[in-house]
Amino acid sequence: MDEIRCRSYIKQLFEAVNHCHAQKIVHRDIKPENVMITSDDLVKLIDFGLAEWAVGEIEQAAGSMFYYAPETFKKKSVAQSDIWSVGVTMYKVLTGVLPFDGETRGEVEGKIMIAAYDVENEKYKELSEECRDLLS
Repeated sequence: MDEIRCRSYIKQLFEAVNHCHAQKIVHRDIKPENVMITSDDLVKLIDFGLAEWAVGEIEQAAGSMFYYAPETFKKKSVAQSDIWSVGVTMYKVLTGVLPFDGETRGEVEGKIMIAAYDVENEKYKELSEECRDLLS
């Protein structure tokens, strides 16, 4: 997907997440599979099966590990963890690969904890400097 189109989708996704957070709802499973785009190019955040009403930390991890925020591994998820997941989703949509991958849970967790994402991917290298800056 090109950056211009992605920008519109991600902006709408942030607006949806902001709306949820204003209602004290944390989605906890934001990933491309849970984002639908209508024929009018409107973004819909779906699958609230793991969502929590929260005003503080959430101790139980939920969702897809590849999209976890570092806090999730410390069992201290907060609403802002959804924002991290939007960033991972943006990276995946723009490059076609996950920024944090590995053969084991420990390997993936280690990369997420130090934010060691894939900057060698050819699609990532083709992104504008501004887009790479946003992703970082």
